[in-house]
Amino acid sequence: MNYMVTKNRVNDMDRLFDSFFRWDSAPSAGVPAVDITESETGYEIVAELPGFSEDELDIQVKENLLTIRAERMEKAEKEGAEEKSEVRYLKRERSISSYSRSFYLPKDAQKEGIEAEFKNGLLTLTVAKQEEAKPLTIQVKTK
Repeated sequence: MNYMVTKNRVNDMDRLFDSFFRWDSAPSAGVPAVDITESETGYEIVAELPGFSEDELDIQVKENLLTIRAERMEKAEKEGAEEKSEVRYLKRERSISSYSRSFYLPKDAQKEGIEAEFKNGLLTLTVAKQEEAKPLTIQVKTK
């Protein structure tokens, strides 16, 4: 007896829409994975940039948009045009040589004092909050 496996078209459509509208999903290939946290004093952005060096990173803030870029030059490009013509890939799975990710900074972020640290393929950006944005603690007194 033959059994025929049928696809449920409704589930297929659900998966299709989920893939387009899932906000909490992991970024696609070519986009660095990022964690963003907030504390009372500021924000921290940690981006995974494996295989890049500190020299290949470009971090800019224009108006309120923070952009992280990483671009790797291929070995053949670094060595010159003569060497480039001799390079022939037999298999290439690591072809992604640049990343870019942008974020709008909150209104209370201090754009001028952003600190960046790069260690073991992780870029950590620390963004302080403006003084007036920090919560004011009011002491309660009893009479």
